[in-house]
Amino acid sequence: MRLPRDVGVLVLAAGRGERLGGDVAKQYQPIRGVPMVLRALRPFTSHPDIAHVVLVLPPEDASNPPAFLSAVSTPPTSSALSATIVPGGLHRGDSVRAGLAALRAECVVVLVHDAARPFVDEAVIGAVIRV
Repeated sequence: MRLPRDVGVLVLAAGRGERLGGDVAKQYQPIRGVPMVLRALRPFTSHPDIAHVVLVLPPEDASNPPAFLSAVSTPPTSSALSATIVPGGLHRGDSVRAGLAALRAECVVVLVHDAARPFVDEAVIGAVIRV
């Protein structure tokens, strides 16, 4: 049985990742050539039961996202969803509030995912949605 498409997802990537160090923020670090945030987003933007994905970035990046995010921040050309990009806040709770404010009203189920956890798979997402 298909579930109604009333599921929204907030992917939180607004942190600075200071403990990791380096010149590139943790969420943009490549993993086998793909930025971590993109690896975290793709399972949600391609999931058939998800109606809306909101990506929460640092304010300076939300207004001018990295070029590699253009594919997920523009209207989709296939069955995959696009992501709405919004600026986060100083604290995680502020970023969650910003993401919730941008979520479509029909999303009555909301998943919150940390972009620093880039290896979630479709089966796990489906299991969480059905709980």
